[in-house]
Amino acid sequence: MEQKKKGRTVGAVLLVILLVLAVVVNVVLTGPLYTVMNMYFGKGDAIIEENESSAGIDGNYYTSDYASAEELLSASEELAQRIEGEGIVLLKNDNSALPLSDGERAVSLFGRTSVDPIYTGAGSAATESSPVDYKTALEEDGFSVNPDLYDFYANHAISTTVNKVTMPTGMGDMPVEYTGRGFISSMGSAMFINDIIAEVPVQDYPDSLKDSFTSYNGAAIVFIGRVGGEGCDLPTDMSDYAPREEDKDKTYLELSSIEEEMLAYVKEQKDAGVFSKIIVVCNTANAMELSFLEDEAYGIDAALWVGCIGDQGARALADVLTGEVTPSGRTVDTYVYDLTKEPSFQNFQELYYTNVDGSIGGYESGSFIEYEEGIYVGYRYYETAAAEALAGNYPGFDYDTAVQYPFGYGLSYADFTMEYDGAPTYADDTFTFNVKVTNTSDTYSGRQVVQIYAEAPYTYGGVEKSKVVLVAFGKTEELEPGASQTLTLTVPAEALASYDYKGEGCYVLDEGDYTFYLSDNAHSWAELTQGDGSRIFTQRLEKVVYNEDNKRPSDMVAAVNQFDQVSDVFTDEPQEGAPLNMTRADFAGTFPTTPTAADMEAEEAIKTDLETVFDEKTDPTLGNVEGSIVYTDEMPTAGASNGLTLIDLRGKDYDDPGWDLLLDQLNMSEVANMLANAGYNTAEMLSIGKPATLDYDGPMGWSTWVSAAGGDAVCLGFPAQEVLAATWSEELAYEMGKMVGEQGLYNGFNGWYAPAMNTHRSAFAGRNYEYYSEDGYLSGKMAAREVSGAMEKGVYCYLKHFALNDKEDGRNGMATFANEQAIREIYMKPFELCVKEATATISYTGEDGQMTTREIKATTAIMSAYNCIGTQWAGGNYAMMTQVLRNEWGFDGAVISDYYGGNPYMDPDEGVRAGNDLMLNTFADGSLSDSTSATGVAAMRNAAHNVLYMVVNSNAMQGITSGVTIHYALAGWQKALIAGDVAVAVIVVAGAALLLRKKKTVKA
Repeated sequence: MEQKKKGRTVGAVLLVILLVLAVVVNVVLTGPLYTVMNMYFGKGDAIIEENESSAGIDGNYYTSDYASAEELLSASEELAQRIEGEGIVLLKNDNSALPLSDGERAVSLFGRTSVDPIYTGAGSAATESSPVDYKTALEEDGFSVNPDLYDFYANHAISTTVNKVTMPTGMGDMPVEYTGRGFISSMGSAMFINDIIAEVPVQDYPDSLKDSFTSYNGAAIVFIGRVGGEGCDLPTDMSDYAPREEDKDKTYLELSSIEEEMLAYVKEQKDAGVFSKIIVVCNTANAMELSFLEDEAYGIDAALWVGCIGDQGARALADVLTGEVTPSGRTVDTYVYDLTKEPSFQNFQELYYTNVDGSIGGYESGSFIEYEEGIYVGYRYYETAAAEALAGNYPGFDYDTAVQYPFGYGLSYADFTMEYDGAPTYADDTFTFNVKVTNTSDTYSGRQVVQIYAEAPYTYGGVEKSKVVLVAFGKTEELEPGASQTLTLTVPAEALASYDYKGEGCYVLDEGDYTFYLSDNAHSWAELTQGDGSRIFTQRLEKVVYNEDNKRPSDMVAAVNQFDQVSDVFTDEPQEGAPLNMTRADFAGTFPTTPTAADMEAEEAIKTDLETVFDEKTDPTLGNVEGSIVYTDEMPTAGASNGLTLIDLRGKDYDDPGWDLLLDQLNMSEVANMLANAGYNTAEMLSIGKPATLDYDGPMGWSTWVSAAGGDAVCLGFPAQEVLAATWSEELAYEMGKMVGEQGLYNGFNGWYAPAMNTHRSAFAGRNYEYYSEDGYLSGKMAAREVSGAMEKGVYCYLKHFALNDKEDGRNGMATFANEQAIREIYMKPFELCVKEATATISYTGEDGQMTTREIKATTAIMSAYNCIGTQWAGGNYAMMTQVLRNEWGFDGAVISDYYGGNPYMDPDEGVRAGNDLMLNTFADGSLSDSTSATGVAAMRNAAHNVLYMVVNSNAMQGITSGVTIHYALAGWQKALIAGDVAVAVIVVAGAALLLRKKKTVKA
């Protein structure tokens, strides 16, 4: 009897445990993990129901140019190959070693990168697609690839040994396996470990390999690879990663001794008459030190830079090697002989204040960086240094021993001439240049990049100015031998102004002569003959101060000082513990220096700011206190019945009166949920007819690793952004954006966390493959066209990461200091150009019920950065998120944070009030601390307006017309959950009944 009683007790306990587990699973999956479940397993289908008023209204706002998924994928692959083909840069081509002749198609591929290409970097740009490797691509194009050598690399222990490690991530330690390079990634972050170059030592080459070379001796093609990714920067010190002692004092962007020995080995074969040519392929996004290309000890005949090649880039390389494609890419960075002598190198390491408690702000808080070099980034430093050295003001600097390949450099198989076609003109505050380009070669057709650099008048001790700045560029069509084309380029006078943060506090166009150089690259100014009217034009201009009474034509309100607190950290005279402004007037005396112990001790004001988290009740700038920027005591209307739905505002201006009527209808609980839980989506707001959206990474195409649609979606890994920029083709940028839009339209994706457009401040930055260039003008112009293309198909693009997120190590909460001239002219410039210049045509239903069109600004989404601007989180910085972005530049749309893991320094309430509308939170557990005060509700209403404007003008509204109602079917995972609940209920009820019956039986 006692045993039976004990059995009934155990059974009852098990039933209770099962019931509790079921309740917990339901609460978790439909609560905190609701967004994650929808992201990975799919949300229920949207069901759109028409009524009498909506019947017959056309809701097909977007149409695809492709009839099937197969056709779309084929077109995507062709475009990706074309982008890579135009982005490949021919760095060297001695004695016309390239292209290879038909008799040189039997080749031997050296370097382990030949079997393990750098397709992409790690993190948000990772894609789930099937890339084409080098061997396959070459063989498709008629090459014969040495199988013995290829198999040797592929089967070597470095390539096959599976290494198992544990990697720390923002979501805890994660187990990771890898082969080859010690570069691992998980949960959107990456890290280097062990042997990170992982080249096969020559000592491991079997003697039998030499026998295979004679049959594949058309050329020796040597592949050099370097990789980067989100979450870590490239090592500036190899002491923890180099397997050999002699390499430990090098940087990752230098050649290792193992690679040097490989090149020497190949040269031995060339000297023995086996190979007639040695071709080097640089498969890396980051600008390496490439002096070895000129070293006679290695006998290199030609070299190509290919960047991160994406899925189809190997095919493009094959086309360039055969001459089917004439290379027309140009460098997007300055390639120098010694990266450790570059100004930013001195201030790039991961540093933390010694007296700041970083635990208060959260993960990595307390880190800091100081951009002492100011505007002198990349070619702006090297070209200016060259000019000052020529003038005798910078002793010891020699351009030819400092710079190997200038910004904008690239060779071609064809030869071109360029000249101004008629005298350039200046009228209505705009310069116009007609440039005639002629292909003078006898054999090769090709495209030519036209670059115009401007030199502004400079006064020592005045506003800092680079010797030259890129102000216009263009690219010809494919020109046959003997053919010409005239390109027309324009430059507004305001583009020549410099930001005077110390004096006028605004942009200033100084009085004096402005000279324009028709250039092959950034260094052409030093090589052109002064007075050559065919390539040089000079115009004298009067001084213009673009102050509050005289804004720049492109601004909505005048751009005036907003970041004094950040600029004021810098000094103009050396001072212990303070960063020094670099100045052209004394490069030698103000060259950046490595931070000292004094620099790493934060001033009291900085310490206090970094150790203070936002409190909406007391914050004097954005709090619920009179005098704050956002304070109001008037509670906004909510829950009104005005009879509008979101679709009624499609095509309307941001400030159309109809918006206030719609916003009066808002359910603020829906709003709070949408704003706080926007990880890869924006939630539906069914009360006003807003559908849920799907928003995904990343900069090389849709990163479907986060998408339930990944298995069925049409996605492709395009060449990386720096390759797209290297095409110098705004046309191709538009086509890529449009293709991403086409894929989004087919897949049901609405928002794209791209393009990424931070600056290549340092060659060692981990995410340079995601970013376009060291130059903000090139980046901004390319981004504007890419965004315009995507928006034509209804995909809104989150330009990221706004702003100064140019480093990965220590990025969370990093206190980033730069003077306001650098902030505006260098780091915000790409965003500014894209916001102002990207446009798209949208279709919407007019007042007469008929489909009509209008042009709108295409940039309707921004992603803020992890770092701080000074001591203020970028997303919580009102000056940046609202004053500059919206008031000055005229941005209409939404700003989302970077990934939000709950770090206190990224406060959602502060963000909403500053202009950061959405939090990228993948767990549906986010909330706003204040959703009841008048100030809090007003901020939520404004943020909702921004998000709704972004969504209503996107493809999320496809099929939705005025009068329809929207609801969502149960998702597959929800149906499975219900089925599980039913099963548990049956088990619990049956079990309980059985226990009761047994109990009664016992009593009987």
